[in-house]
Amino acid sequence: MVIAAVHTDAVRAASQFEACLAAVSADRRSRVRSLVHEDDRRRSLCAGLALKVCLNTVSLCEAAEPIVRDEHGCPRLRLHPEWHFSLSHSGEWGVCALAESPVGIDVERQRAVQAERLAERYFSPQEVTWLKTLTESERQQAFFRLWTAKESVLKAQGVGLSGGLSVPIGCGDTLLAPSPWQLREYSLPGYAVTVCGTEVFPQELLTFSSFDSALLR
Repeated sequence: MVIAAVHTDAVRAASQFEACLAAVSADRRSRVRSLVHEDDRRRSLCAGLALKVCLNTVSLCEAAEPIVRDEHGCPRLRLHPEWHFSLSHSGEWGVCALAESPVGIDVERQRAVQAERLAERYFSPQEVTWLKTLTESERQQAFFRLWTAKESVLKAQGVGLSGGLSVPIGCGDTLLAPSPWQLREYSLPGYAVTVCGTEVFPQELLTFSSFDSALLR
């Protein structure tokens, strides 16, 4: 498994944006160009670049890989269906997880929300009870930890948010997903990042916080 994160500063300059846009798949270029707001375009492009980094790491060429979508809209590599990938973006980061078995990743920018009220709407009673045992600042962080855990499981299952957020998560210092899924949380300051899969997780993210020629290879 390979996991990569690319910061929007990597495509801040117009020349960098265009060079990176040319380096990603036709599917990603189309999605980027369909977005109205510049910040959304940068985030989407960075997710595509994170996929490119992951594929280059395992000696596949993303730019030449046609992307197809299944009945749930989940993207797949048409020429290498044995590989699975998942994309996410939020705030100033785009992320990707690539594995030889189903995988899901989600990133969310930590921000002030009505965590308890949202949890009562979307989470299970057990999860809500756990959140209520925490201090307010802990509750804010824990809410996004749970949210990204749930989304990553749903993505690994291939259903995404269409499956709702009812997937149960074991709460505590370590979050637990239903068998056979496993979760791994990664450190990205100001963000919650969770990956779900069945393979051994890498120790660290491959992180690019500024423009790097490696993004174009």
